[in-house]
Amino acid sequence: MDFAPRIVAWQRSHGRHDLPWQNTRDPYRIWLSEIMLQQTQVSTVIPYYERFLERFPDLAALAAAEQDEVMPYWAGLGYYARARNLHRCAQEIVRDWGGRFPPDAAGIATLPGIGRSTAAAIAAFAYGETAPIMDGNVKRVFTRHFGIAGDPSKRDVETRLWTLAEEQVASAPADAGVLAAVAAAAAATPESDAVAGYMASYTQGLMDLGATLCTRGKPDCPRCPVQATCVARIEGRQAELPTPKARKATPERSTGMLVLRHDGRVLLQQRPSPGIWGGLWSLPEFDPAQDAAAACKALGAQPGELCELAAFAHTFTHFRLHVRPWFVSLKQAPAALDAPQRWVDEAELAHVALPAPVRKLLDGLFAAGLPHMLPA
Repeated sequence: MDFAPRIVAWQRSHGRHDLPWQNTRDPYRIWLSEIMLQQTQVSTVIPYYERFLERFPDLAALAAAEQDEVMPYWAGLGYYARARNLHRCAQEIVRDWGGRFPPDAAGIATLPGIGRSTAAAIAAFAYGETAPIMDGNVKRVFTRHFGIAGDPSKRDVETRLWTLAEEQVASAPADAGVLAAVAAAAAATPESDAVAGYMASYTQGLMDLGATLCTRGKPDCPRCPVQATCVARIEGRQAELPTPKARKATPERSTGMLVLRHDGRVLLQQRPSPGIWGGLWSLPEFDPAQDAAAACKALGAQPGELCELAAFAHTFTHFRLHVRPWFVSLKQAPAALDAPQRWVDEAELAHVALPAPVRKLLDGLFAAGLPHMLPA
């Protein structure tokens, strides 16, 4: 058999079949899972996916919500532009598509935050459309199997990979017919259903293969369904492919953060959207070279006791942020707040959409009561 039929046969016997977003053709659920799974592991996504669906069970519920209602269900998952685009996308589908997902990959790809590969995956799972995918896991499978050197993120290499991907799905109807003829269950189904099932199995199979066998560090070649024709295995180049990106020095940034406490409440400030942590609530920031007391006064607050907390760092995609936090017990709160600021009771912090490192910082302070060394 050729490459694609071997992937299909392997997926049906050895692939993943019990993930919460499988065994459905609901494009809303499939879309949600595909967006959450971008640069995020399955084990991390599952609880977020289930909680999100409990609150927003369908497209209409998500579109009707305010962004502030959506962000708490994404907080901690990272890459927050995904959540903002998800919300905008739902509203756009209601406004421009009559509340129904576009019927093909081309239409899906016009929506906010959905690229060609994600659109193809949604269309394959929801509609059985014959369309190739090319995410990070699939790039690894293709570069190794077909022996494609060069940085996969570069346009010329990516173009070659997409061409190969298109070639693999071009024979899907014929391959599906072969498989349907030899499978008793599939033999009784219409040809269109066989093709749809084939495309879903092939798409899922590529994802499964990259996630479980053709992994970055130690690929499990002996169990791979396409090992016999894999250039990397034959030539012993598994460690070379895909070609690593040229490493660049990670830019370093620094900021100060103020944990301002007054009458059992903490002052939070909403981050601008778009931007880092856009739409989430965080702590007021200041130049770390500035005096913390002066930073408090600049906000219109009168500091009482100040305590410098342990500094920490958080790595984003394009830079590393060094944070110098201060705990401040205020004598007097600001007389007025700017529009993106609000006071939150300590007991309510758990229900606010906070960035993961800020939540960790505040949990350490308030979850079990303030440490004795801090001002009360």
